[in-house]
Amino acid sequence: MTIGAMGPVGGAGNPRYHTLWRWYLLLATAGAGGFFIPTVGPTVGPTVGWGLAYVAFSLLCVVAVLLGARLNRPVRPLAWYLLGAGYGMVTVGNGIWYPYVRWAGFMLPYPSIADALFLSSYAMLLAGLVVLIHSGSAGRDRASLLDAAIMASGLGVLGWVYLIAPQLASSTLSLVGRAATIAYPMVDVVLVGILARMAFAPGVRRPAFWLLLVGLVAQLAGDVVYAVTVLNGTFTVESVVLPIYMLSWAFVGAAALHPSMTTLSDPARRLDDRGERWRLVPLALAALTPSAVGILQSAIGKAVNVAVLSAISAVLFVLVLARVAGLMEDITRYHRVERLRTQFVALVSHELRTPLTSIRGALGLVASGRLGSLPSGGQEMLDIALRNTERLGRLLDDILDLERMESGQLAMATQPCSARGLATQAANAMRPMAEQAAVRLQVAGPDATVLADPGRVVQALTNLLGNAIKFSPPDATVWVTAESRRREVLVRVKDQGRGIPPDKLETIFGRFEQVDSSDVRDKGGSGLGLAICRSIIEQHGGRIWVESTLGEGSTFSFTLPLLPAAVGDQPGDRPTTPTLKHVAQ
Repeated sequence: MTIGAMGPVGGAGNPRYHTLWRWYLLLATAGAGGFFIPTVGPTVGPTVGWGLAYVAFSLLCVVAVLLGARLNRPVRPLAWYLLGAGYGMVTVGNGIWYPYVRWAGFMLPYPSIADALFLSSYAMLLAGLVVLIHSGSAGRDRASLLDAAIMASGLGVLGWVYLIAPQLASSTLSLVGRAATIAYPMVDVVLVGILARMAFAPGVRRPAFWLLLVGLVAQLAGDVVYAVTVLNGTFTVESVVLPIYMLSWAFVGAAALHPSMTTLSDPARRLDDRGERWRLVPLALAALTPSAVGILQSAIGKAVNVAVLSAISAVLFVLVLARVAGLMEDITRYHRVERLRTQFVALVSHELRTPLTSIRGALGLVASGRLGSLPSGGQEMLDIALRNTERLGRLLDDILDLERMESGQLAMATQPCSARGLATQAANAMRPMAEQAAVRLQVAGPDATVLADPGRVVQALTNLLGNAIKFSPPDATVWVTAESRRREVLVRVKDQGRGIPPDKLETIFGRFEQVDSSDVRDKGGSGLGLAICRSIIEQHGGRIWVESTLGEGSTFSFTLPLLPAAVGDQPGDRPTTPTLKHVAQ
């Protein structure tokens, strides 16, 4: 996949500016990195002052966020405008705070107008992130919301014990000052919850997502470093916290300028949750944090705030109960859907196939002319009806095959097979279709012995080849290669078609999914082919994925287990035939 090669999904961004985010990120990170260069940091500090550079780069972030919203034109731009407004308040606050400290020679009284601006900027930033998350989930993902609350509550214990409580105990602040002291760590706790919500939410991760996530993590790291240095009395206007904030603005601005920022506010489709078990580790650690903090404080001889730890433990207990209740509800709903699906398969098997077979046979008999000739118009309509019944029959066959495979009723009859032989068999079966479309089929690469069900693997290959042929222009070439790895064989089907948009690379393996809704009418197909391919490959213990560049083509890849006796026989131990790269050259 080529990053930034596609036009924005939600708008009509100008392709000329699709590399602007790289230049901005390079400039901003270079500015932040200059702080750590011995020949630059000491020179800039006394003369210009890192604070002035700090103010300039915060303003540059505001420009980047607003410019990105303007150029990429997301469907829901409110979140980005709120982020821009938040960073604008940061810039104004820095513009007040730094010159005063620099030229007056001492810090502003605490809390000051700058603190009001900084806290207001956090409110705007958090509001923008909430709007962005809500647009992408439409309020449906209750599980991720509870997980985020568990993470925020667990880490809130650390913030209270090690940041808030020491500052309150060692200061003689007024009521307003104490409120501000508590407010700064609290907004970071909320930010942790938002970060967890973004990480746990379903959906496809685009470059803008990762850029924004890194920027927010840097923001959180800067807040922690600032709080620790203030608590220890080591904070200065040339503190290391300044370049950390500058890095945060660099990545947030780059996220706004990246063309994929338009996908962040698109409603996310729930993908397969089997790869999300990793979230159990941070959730377990967060839930155990109050107990761990209490034990640690007792072990080092410090007072334990039992009331605070007990309150947060009670909150975590309620959140975990709500999470378990949601899981039970999901399991109940899953079994209900499975029961309905089983009933539907039985209905299709017994109530639709038999009459459809009769209708198709009757139409075929009439269309053959054995019962008498028909007018040309009537014959044409009859041919259309016959083709549609055949298409409906194939659709029912696909549905039944998919249901049987996913329910385990259709076992794979695995046996040693030649990977190249399977590819050749599938290519020969699809060659008439390729010749009709003026597309060339080539089988390349070394051979390997796999443990697979030959009929099902050929079925998956013919589905992939059929899609490649349908979406390839005339005189194009479709390659099929098999490459032996350490314990598996990598099979690729590469075409020179129109390509697949990045936001469809995961969803096209779902049921009844099409890149374009008009493909069903123009290209035919049921939308179940790739779902069947994924089910076949996964039942063999393999993986299937796609890489694509718009306008250049797509490569569908899947793996199959190598025959155990052939695991030690690696391709480097024997001569190999030309690979896909050589054939393409």
